[in-house]
This record gives sequence, C-alpha cells and structure tokens, in this order.
Amino acid sequence: MEEKTVTTLALSFVTEQGKIARYSLREPKDGLSRADVDAGVNALLAADVFAIGEDRFRALKDAAVVQRSVRKLTTPDAH
Repeated sequence: MEEKTVTTLALSFVTEQGKIARYSLREPKDGLSRADVDAGVNALLAADVFAIGEDRFRALKDAAVVQRSVRKLTTPDAH
C-alpha cells in the first residue's frame, strides 16, 4: 500500500454576505510565510477573482499549511 504526505495551503475567506468560503491549494512552496500569504491573497482580492455566484470574497479569515498522511487501501482496477 502506498503512503505519502500531502501538503495543502488551506485558506478561509469572508464573503460580502458574511459567509465563510474555503479554498485549498496543493503543494504550496516550502517555507511559506504569513507575509507571502498576505501578499498573494491581497493581490487576488484586489483583482476580485473569487466569488460564489454573486457573493465576492472580501477578506482573509485565516490560513494554514496542512500536512496529512494518506495511505491508499485500494487501487482502481486495471481493466
């Protein structure tokens, strides 16, 4: 069975309507700092690229680098 560590950057945003929206990025660069995240998120928010329907993302609520261990128990059939 294959086991590997998966790293993601988990971001939570507050929308215009006060809802929480989550977005995750796989394999963020090593050594990512709060300043790096703030700069990237501020550029994305300024460009107004994220929305759920008409509800735009307006602010970063929190950010975390998450590592988890994944062990596959099954594999797809080769047929």
